[in-house]
Amino acid sequence: MDAVLVTTSSSIVCLAGQTRKDGTYAIFGQAKVPFSGIRKGVAVSAFGLQKGISDVILKLEEQVGKRIKRLTVGVPAPFCQVSLVGGAEPNADQGPNAFEYMSDAYELIHRLNVPRVGAGPSGLGSVSSIGASRAYIDEVNQALAKLKMRAASFYAQPLAEGIFLLPKPVRSAIAVLLDVGYYNIGISVFIGDALVYCETLYVGGYHIANDLAQVLKVPMEYAEQLKRQFSFGIEYDPEAQDYARSAEGKLIPFSHSAVAEVIQARVEETCDYIRQAIDHAPVTFTEKSVAQLAGDGYEGIRGIREILSTLVGLPVQGLPISLADGSTHYDVAALALFDALAIEQPEKSSRRPGWTSRFTKR
Repeated sequence: MDAVLVTTSSSIVCLAGQTRKDGTYAIFGQAKVPFSGIRKGVAVSAFGLQKGISDVILKLEEQVGKRIKRLTVGVPAPFCQVSLVGGAEPNADQGPNAFEYMSDAYELIHRLNVPRVGAGPSGLGSVSSIGASRAYIDEVNQALAKLKMRAASFYAQPLAEGIFLLPKPVRSAIAVLLDVGYYNIGISVFIGDALVYCETLYVGGYHIANDLAQVLKVPMEYAEQLKRQFSFGIEYDPEAQDYARSAEGKLIPFSHSAVAEVIQARVEETCDYIRQAIDHAPVTFTEKSVAQLAGDGYEGIRGIREILSTLVGLPVQGLPISLADGSTHYDVAALALFDALAIEQPEKSSRRPGWTSRFTKR
């Protein structure tokens, strides 16, 4: 039984299944445990990360009634480093690290050829090297050692998610994946099948809800509801009021216009950060370039894609409905990583990256 393990800003997920020779695969089950220990590129609690990994693996094995034989571990964006270097693929005489401009704190896990895209500096025979934080690898390995397991390999989660979620025609024109989580936003830029830029912003859906809770003096749970029920493009009556109930049962008045002001201010500020990050990407975007919104940080907010398109400067698309509405029942990051493993099967005759119906539930 093959399995993948991914870490997000709010959970650790392990998904098990079996790849087939034709590139399709069956999913046996998925386990998830809460985890919110990644802050600004480090695991706040190494013990918490290791315990979460141990708990989720044992939970999955109990669920499917089998031992995991092969485990591929995803490396979340905050623990990835991408280095883009011009020139041809290094030859044998140059050595395996001829094009690696990478900190000693990172271990090389991918080297990708970048295709040419039109005129300009984008993808002119470049090589993208992706490294994984050695500190993160060490913590994962320590957790697995306690279970008498080893990781078969480490795989960059933003690379797997981009190939899975961005259609190939979109990636060929240079595309951006905006993975909005609860505590952070992952920004990944693709040229074809190559990840050429990766950045993490430490702001997400939580910060909108927290702003509402602080400004309106309402409980965090109620602030979450307000966030998920909000719609951009609606004129709110400044005189209209509503009420929330505190933990003590006290009624707390607030105006709908105040809700709009808080959410709009936070989203506009976040869009500034996103635009600045995208501007640092070593690419020249084309008129066909788009961004795709993923993650659940902005879930429920109507009109968010239109606002992002206006403020970020790229057309922003949404996920396929079968992924956006959660009907797959599986974590998208975990499914993307399992899909990447199936794509790499040597028996597969053609590479068909992207969201398809190639998986089945056992």
